[in-house]
Amino acid sequence: MVAKVTRKLAVGLFIAVGGGLFGICAGSAHEWYPVECCGGNDCAEVEHATYDSARGADGALPILAVTTALGTALVPSNFPRRESRDGKMHACMRPAEGDMRLICLFVPPPS
Repeated sequence: MVAKVTRKLAVGLFIAVGGGLFGICAGSAHEWYPVECCGGNDCAEVEHATYDSARGADGALPILAVTTALGTALVPSNFPRRESRDGKMHACMRPAEGDMRLICLFVPPPS
């Protein structure tokens, strides 16, 4: 009887902890960050963006760099942008060779 109770507690604990680890990205950020962008704490709302003064072919100002609570990353001109689901800009980045490397960039949908 004790073994069955202990096993049930162990299984329940495993599910709770495993589910918590799986949901780190969703719980600490926004549930819509894709897995390929977020490794647990790689994504955050952009606090500051630096723009180029020259407009691109689409009329938008190219983003040169983004700063989040995690740091600042350069945005290559051909870096793919994804649509943000909350109307704010978000960036996912990781440390790489002393700098931050941009993984994903989410921008508000065009108005």
